[in-house]
Amino acid sequence: MSETLQANIFFLITSIAVGVGTLFVCAILYYVVRIVRRIDNITRRIDERSEEIASDMARARAYVVQGKLLRAFGTMLGRIFRASPRRSSRPVDEEEETL
Repeated sequence: MSETLQANIFFLITSIAVGVGTLFVCAILYYVVRIVRRIDNITRRIDERSEEIASDMARARAYVVQGKLLRAFGTMLGRIFRASPRRSSRPVDEEEETL
C-alpha cells in the first residue's frame, strides 16, 4: 500500500469516528438539556411553595403572638371536658326509674 492510500484510509476512518462521536455528544447534550429544564421547573415550584409556606408561617406566628392559639386550644379542651353525659336511647322502665 502506498502512503497516500494509507493516509486516505486513516482520514476516512477518523472522519467517521468524529461524526459518530459528534452524534453521541449531541444525544447526550439533548438529554442534559431536558434534565436541566426539569430541574428548573422543580426549583420554580419549590420557590412558589416556599413563599406560600413563609406566608402561612407568618400568619401562624401572628396567631400565636396574639394569644388566639391558647384561647382556641382552651375552648377546644373546654368543649371536650364539659360535654354533657349522653343519655341512652332505650326507653326507661318505671321500675328502673324509682331505683
